Amino acid sequence: DKQKDDTTNTPPSTSRSSNSDKSTQCTANLAGPKKNEAQLAESHCWKIVEHSFTGALIYVMDRLDLYETMWQYRPRGASVRQLAETTGYSQRWILELLSQMTAAGICTYDVDGEIFALKAEYAALLRPPEKEERSMAGMFQFLHGLVKDRPDSTIEATRTGIGKNYDFGESPAVIEGIERKNRNFFLTHFLPDIIEKVTVPDTGKSLVDMLDSGVDCADVGCGCGMSTI
Repeated sequence: DKQKDDTTNTPPSTSRSSNSDKSTQCTANLAGPKKNEAQLAESHCWKIVEHSFTGALIYVMDRLDLYETMWQYRPRGASVRQLAETTGYSQRWILELLSQMTAAGICTYDVDGEIFALKAEYAALLRPPEKEERSMAGMFQFLHGLVKDRPDSTIEATRTGIGKNYDFGESPAVIEGIERKNRNFFLTHFLPDIIEKVTVPDTGKSLVDMLDSGVDCADVGCGCGMSTI
């Protein structure tokens, strides 16, 4: 039932618009977005909300170490009862968490056996950084900290123009999350890929030589100091 505008279907080189046509177009623009555009915008906003819920529960799963527990049952997976017996957690709440993970495509569910399994490609991203080099678990902890501590302070900063400290907030989730995300980069790539390739301006010396000889340095915004320590 989409209404077609003949003017928009006319090739630019052959279109002719009268003043009345332009007036009609301006009136249409002022009326607001077309129905399909409004629907797409609403759908997009709902997706953002849905992803926010999923992100929050990914953080809960991480804190409960449930991804690591599920990985121990690979490749078949485990029932809610098995996971509850292994962890001591509530069967009801494990079911809720894993149902959301399945709806999000992170886990699979075998209806006949009532078995949940963590997909290998997501295990590589959601298991702890100590177990997986590509782990993104720290980013969900980081987001939790932003949602928990930052919105009110951001509103205040916007109103006053006065910023907040990097480690502002009651919870260390932001800086700890950043460090967990950066951990494996610092341990594996930071020295050979960055530090060893830097020559300090105005000195001609390599950064490695200067660090070896003893210089002051600061870790800014990279977590809790792992890059330096």
